[in-house]
Amino acid sequence: MIRRLTTLLLILLLPLSLALARNIKLTEFNSSFLSSLDKPAIITFGESWCAPCLRMIPYLENLSDSQNDVYIYYVDLESVPEALSIIPISATPTTAFYLEGGKAFLPQSKEQYNLYALKATGEHVLTTRIGLLSQTVLEAIVKEMAN
Repeated sequence: MIRRLTTLLLILLLPLSLALARNIKLTEFNSSFLSSLDKPAIITFGESWCAPCLRMIPYLENLSDSQNDVYIYYVDLESVPEALSIIPISATPTTAFYLEGGKAFLPQSKEQYNLYALKATGEHVLTTRIGLLSQTVLEAIVKEMAN
């Protein structure tokens, strides 16, 4: 009886554990998180009521499942509002691109990207894109970031 119960519990909990393995949602976003990155990261900022944000989540999950060279994250701004004090967000979804150590990714083609630099030094500190990014576009960005 106990053996059957244990087997049944494992069968019931397996989908839950698989779902948790696919969890790409960040519950904390700050400068120490960024500096701790040991590989490039794509971080999409969205909101629960934003249809394009919700459409991107499966793309991000698929990419996360297939990628080992780049971290893929989603930040719900309603749950993590402190992100708004770190990233300039005028619309959602906004996706930020970081290299190892939280350094800003600088794409080869700068079209469609927002590039931010420090006024005093001109140092590039942030790269973002606003709007829905398709699976194909995300895969191309990951490929460029990993090189």
